Amino acid sequence: MTDVQPKVLSLVALADSAVGRLEASADLTIRPWTVTGALADPSELAGELVAVGHTALFIEADFVLRETFEAAPGLRFVGVCRGDLGHVDLEAATESGALVVHTPGRNASAVAEVTVGLMLALLRRIPAAAAYVAEGRWDDPVDAYTAFRGAELGDQVVGVIGLGSIGRETV
Repeated sequence: MTDVQPKVLSLVALADSAVGRLEASADLTIRPWTVTGALADPSELAGELVAVGHTALFIEADFVLRETFEAAPGLRFVGVCRGDLGHVDLEAATESGALVVHTPGRNASAVAEVTVGLMLALLRRIPAAAAYVAEGRWDDPVDAYTAFRGAELGDQVVGVIGLGSIGRETV
């Protein structure tokens, strides 16, 4: 009897090190939504899973709904490359016997950096000033100076509610 490698479909880009490890033990197909520019239709995804015999699936932005689990009963594993599981029908996954895992904190640093950037943008009134210039309203530098002064960071107190992965990175 020969060992048959599991067939894995990844709809998310994977790190080179992960690709190497997966290819050593699985037949891996990678088709990231960031490259295709489209999310998989759940019904079409189920058809592909069945036609190719994929038993494992990695997603980030795509949805795995009840109809997908029902139409692709061989799907045994769904890896969700995000911090929440909202893109997967967990009840349907449980009923079909598929294991679902996720990656809490995967993008925590990136989200924390955007959070800090947005706080600074609002503190210094950057969006309003950028719109003012883009709309060609820059007529009086004194008016702009007084209208968009904003506040200084050193005078501020910021509270972070919740110290999960993102909150801990933000502080």
